[in-house]
Amino acid sequence: EYDLQILNVQLSDEDIYQCQILAAGPEQPLQKSDKVKLTVLVPSTAPRFVDLNDEGETLQGREGYPLSARCISQGGKPEASLEFYISTDRTGENLVRHLVQDTPYEIMTHNELNDIESSIK
Repeated sequence: EYDLQILNVQLSDEDIYQCQILAAGPEQPLQKSDKVKLTVLVPSTAPRFVDLNDEGETLQGREGYPLSARCISQGGKPEASLEFYISTDRTGENLVRHLVQDTPYEIMTHNELNDIESSIK
């Protein structure tokens, strides 16, 4: 019995692995296990709003004028999915669904190399 142990798993370790018994002589057939795929998960950075005021806390809009807000999360595998919510927790109304269905506002999501950005206009 042998164990495969990977210390400090890295994204580069993601691959397909197989256990094999090497033949001891020419008469013994090579024996192989089923193949297994190692998928490495990488956490994303915490989502954050960008392009806010100097204190980074306030998003201000003026009635009758367009408003743009960008939220980003970097890294991560699988890629993150960003959504906007009206309240401070996930029990709030999903603003993205509301805007897409009921208003002329535009929702844009951009993903490049597992850095994800979502914008609401």
